[in-house]
This record gives sequence, C-alpha cells and structure tokens, in this order.
Amino acid sequence: HWASGRTAMESEEGGRVRLARIDAPEPVAATAAAVGLSPRRLETLFRQALGVTPGAYALSLRVQAARRLLAETRHPLAEIALRTGFSAPATLSRAVRRAFGTAPSDLRR
Repeated sequence: HWASGRTAMESEEGGRVRLARIDAPEPVAATAAAVGLSPRRLETLFRQALGVTPGAYALSLRVQAARRLLAETRHPLAEIALRTGFSAPATLSRAVRRAFGTAPSDLRR
C-alpha cells in the first residue's frame, strides 16, 4: 500500500517478491543480489520489460506516491519529501516538475 511506503518487485528469473520502501530506496546492487542477479542483468531485464532502468522505475514510483500525497493530504512538502525518499523539498519539487510539468502546489486539491 503506497501510504505505508511499500511497493513490490518480482524477479522474472527468481520468482521471488521483494518489498521495497518508497521512503528508503534500496540500491540496485542490493536488489540484484537479493534476487540472485547481477546489477547489469537486472538492468537489462528492467529495460526489456518496462523500457526503463531500475533507478528510473523507482523514481517514478516515488514521484507517483508524492503526487498522491500532495493531492490527498495536507502534509507539508517537507514531510512528503521524507515519506517518498527525497532528500529535501527542493529535490521533490524538481522531480515533480520534471515528471508532471507543474509545481507540487498545483497538484493539491
């Protein structure tokens, strides 16, 4: 559930499911080792299946979670940044602008 900061990733080869924390992204090398792949192989599988790298996929999940929190809560930007793994509100703002072409304040309902 996104509000708890968790998401799932399944290894095509290993069939194992890994739970990742949105607020504390795991390094690609650690994820690869946990599912029995090299970082390069994991990246190749991600690109084949999703068209993006694992890092880009993780960033997308984090920005989407931030968008939901912006739209559905009144939490301060600093708290949303922390909950979604961004180091600072400015870092979250830049990521939101890149992903959605608008400021975080524009996503508030």
